[in-house]
Amino acid sequence: MSVRAGARRLWLAVALVPLALPPHRLSAQAAAPEIVLSASGGYTFSRPLWTLRQLVAVPVPGPLLLDTFLLARGLAPGWSAWVGITWYPRRIVGFGGEFGWVAAQARSNCAFQGTPHPIDTYQQNAQVCGGIALDRMLRTSAIALLGTATLRAGPRHDVSPFVKAGVGLTLLGQSYIDARAAAAGAYNISRVRIILLGPPRLVTWAATLAAGLSFGGASAYRLRVEVRDFVLGIPVVTGPAAPLAENPVPPNRTRAIHRFTLAIGLDLVLGGPRRRRY
Repeated sequence: MSVRAGARRLWLAVALVPLALPPHRLSAQAAAPEIVLSASGGYTFSRPLWTLRQLVAVPVPGPLLLDTFLLARGLAPGWSAWVGITWYPRRIVGFGGEFGWVAAQARSNCAFQGTPHPIDTYQQNAQVCGGIALDRMLRTSAIALLGTATLRAGPRHDVSPFVKAGVGLTLLGQSYIDARAAAAGAYNISRVRIILLGPPRLVTWAATLAAGLSFGGASAYRLRVEVRDFVLGIPVVTGPAAPLAENPVPPNRTRAIHRFTLAIGLDLVLGGPRRRRY
């Protein structure tokens, strides 16, 4: 065999080596991480906060006289909305964050236990109690920022169930303890009577737990329906304030308040594999 023929055979063997190696998955074939942008809104149901039997001094000179107010406060129903982003490094597990406006308007009620003292000539206590009941809706809200984790099943199916949990912080717009109203006294001079005094705007903790269904499979847009529970740490009254205190701050504590919400949302899917449709 000539040297030239041997060289040809050697080059042929080298050329055939790659064909003998096992095929490898190309990097372009690897599934890209999925990023989901979401916007949601839903109806949040009402729930009670606290009730209280509060002694209130009759604003007249002379011997101490007391009326008894029956105070109650609860959270009104309303609409909540939030936006979020979730990154799925794996198909079924995702991590992200949400920014939400949670319905948290407060409703107040006030009634007398018994009848007001007749010595209260200008009926100031009656005016105050009526004012608390009249201005029953406290226009406020809770603004939440949460970190979230999502677990989903069958994300490429037309219908995919999921659960989501999150924790974070909430800014409360107003105090849920304050109870005050104006009353006209001598010479029809109106003054604000403070019955209960609470903390001003407050940053507190928040959490959420949601479960639902996502519709759309591998398309870039998905519809989502879910049941969600926003849990807010809200200060609530646990006992009466001193009726003669200059600053009548009642005993209170921060309590976990559940805000159940039925919601619908739209997801925009970025990245990730796409399923063929025929």
